[in-house]
Amino acid sequence: MENQNNRAKIVVVDDEPQVLDSVRRVLDGDFYEVLTATSAAEAFLLMERSPAEVIIADYRMPEMNGVQFLKEILRKWPDTVRIILSGYADIQSVIDAINDGQIHKFITKPWDNRELHITIANAVERYEMSRKNKQLMGDLEKLVDKHKDAERLYKNLAEKSFAGIYVVQDGLFKLINDKAASYAGYTAVELLGKPAHSMLVHPDDRESHARQAREMLKGNSENPYGFRILTKDGQIRWIMETLVSIQYEGRPAILGNSMDVTALKETEQKLEDSEDRYRLLTEKSLAGIYVIQDGRFCYVNHKAAAYTEYDRDELIGMSSRSLVHPEDWDKLTRQTREMLTGERTDPYEFRLVTKNGRVRWLMESSVSVTYGGRRAVLANCMDITPQKQMEERLVSILNQLEKAYEDLASVQVKIIQQQKMASIGQLSAGIAHEINNPMGFISGNLGVLETYARNIEAIINIQRNALSRSSTPERLKDLEADWKRLKIDRIFGDIHKLIQESITGAERIKKIVADLMRFSISDEAERKPDDINAGLASVLSILKNDIAKKATLREDWGQLPLTRCNIGQVSQAFMAILKNAVQSISSRGEIRVATRQENDHIVVSISDTGLGIPDDLKDRIFEPFFTTREVGQGMGLGLSTAYDVIKKHNGEIILETEVGKGSTFTIRMPVVR
Repeated sequence: MENQNNRAKIVVVDDEPQVLDSVRRVLDGDFYEVLTATSAAEAFLLMERSPAEVIIADYRMPEMNGVQFLKEILRKWPDTVRIILSGYADIQSVIDAINDGQIHKFITKPWDNRELHITIANAVERYEMSRKNKQLMGDLEKLVDKHKDAERLYKNLAEKSFAGIYVVQDGLFKLINDKAASYAGYTAVELLGKPAHSMLVHPDDRESHARQAREMLKGNSENPYGFRILTKDGQIRWIMETLVSIQYEGRPAILGNSMDVTALKETEQKLEDSEDRYRLLTEKSLAGIYVIQDGRFCYVNHKAAAYTEYDRDELIGMSSRSLVHPEDWDKLTRQTREMLTGERTDPYEFRLVTKNGRVRWLMESSVSVTYGGRRAVLANCMDITPQKQMEERLVSILNQLEKAYEDLASVQVKIIQQQKMASIGQLSAGIAHEINNPMGFISGNLGVLETYARNIEAIINIQRNALSRSSTPERLKDLEADWKRLKIDRIFGDIHKLIQESITGAERIKKIVADLMRFSISDEAERKPDDINAGLASVLSILKNDIAKKATLREDWGQLPLTRCNIGQVSQAFMAILKNAVQSISSRGEIRVATRQENDHIVVSISDTGLGIPDDLKDRIFEPFFTTREVGQGMGLGLSTAYDVIKKHNGEIILETEVGKGSTFTIRMPVVR
């Protein structure tokens, strides 16, 4: 029975469409035509239209179980090879059905694709052998009908046949050709008259052989069956046999037709052993192993399935592309192609998206293989996600170390600068302390002195008035002359002015000391409510001469609230920006300073009419050690320090600049009560 394109026809019956699709993908091709049915009724219709060589049925079906279904197939189409494919079968009922000749093979789910191909190939071969044997037996019967001397015809046919032919009557060989005798290592003469069953059939197979022979002779089975024989020298060989009842010498007898299938069995066993070893190696492998055919998984071991978080059954038939990270697909395709063509030998890496959406890294190598008679890709992979995570952490640590080294170098210079400033601050504090001590009693004494002067002036005026009332005119005249000669009125007028000027000078000295004290470095813990206007004014006071040499200073002071800050550090930031403004002016220019409050922020604006900053340098001016000045004219830490100080106060510095027109630095700091 062959269809028009010479492909063997396979009918698959299962109530799960996914199973049908999977079997069709595995088998459908140049050698087989696969037809599918979801019920027994649908399968019967397919068989009635065109009987198939092989039928595969699930054990569990809605209308009847697989064994019952295949019994009906046996009754209607006895030539068709019958196979059960199920993961839930009643094993004993299946075994009984196999022993009774109702079923030829049982395959468990999930199946192995290679095992399925081998089983189907053997089934088709079994079908062809059965058909040929049936045809041969039919030819024999026709010859017997045409010729009266049947025994002579049997003998002639037996001697010329390529198969083993024999006649058994009363359990003894009555006729046997040389081919059949040679299977057991005997001559035909040695076996004539000897018991066929007990002499040749392997002891372990005698019961099943007898049962299968009875079923065939009753007409319940027409398919060849296999059994083992013991040869003359004790070896074991496999025989495939069919039987038919005949009349021999006027009495009932059995005509046997057999073939030695030992080589086929050994090949099948080697394939099964090879498959077992292959399965053992792949299933016990520490690596993930899978086979892809036509872009879909047709085999996946447990390890590979674990990587994907899918069950193995879910993966079979699934597109491999659906698991690859979209960003890696093109690269993976190219690398796989290069490895398959021999252009590369080293493994490649790609990202996998698991069933639960997790991303994992795999390292893979692949090779082109033949699987189920068709080209496929065998891949071997390892989960390198932990190594990748470690690598990322190492890269991150290296980047952090590099940044830490750069920061450390920057901090080191800043520390040196801060130490210098600290030294200046300590020196300023020391000078201030030494100046403040004498200034304390100078200021105090000047106040007391002014009081004393006023008291002396008062008592002198009192005495002068008393003398003017009690003295003679001549005496008063002498007193007035002495008053003018000693310039008492001028002394009284100058003494208060001199004392006031001295007090003003002392206050000015105190302010200069206070301005110096603002630049003594202190830590974050010393933040306290302070006046930003006062800090900026101190800086302008210190830089007054430097500014005056190159620019006209314009000031616009707004009313600012007190804010908690380190006024010394903030003043240093102002000084760095103001120095930058002075240095940017090549000829006579203008510097504008303005302060204002915007909602809950203090805003300080420092503008200059200097050279401006090119666009390609704007993003670098706050970097440590960046400077456009010649060597020896600055280390490039001023604006960097200013940026850090303002940032530590949760503020920001905004730069607006235009080459040839100047720059504006706007400092915004939150008001901290």
